[in-house]
Amino acid sequence: MAGSWSLAMRIESIDIRGFGCLSARRYEFPTGGLALVLEDNERGKSTLAAAFWPRFAGSPSAKPRRDH
Repeated sequence: MAGSWSLAMRIESIDIRGFGCLSARRYEFPTGGLALVLEDNERGKSTLAAAFWPRFAGSPSAKPRRDH
């Protein structure tokens, strides 16, 4: 049906095994709202954010392909 598609994506959970300072961690996110990660400094908040990108965009070490 036209018009029934949504570009929204909801992340329900992420399992992290050996990514930076995070190992054997599972984060679950609530449905129907925003999730805030509140931790002290040096507890892995930025590492958690960085863990999402390889899942969406591929390996962070991969060089962009240029077609000429």
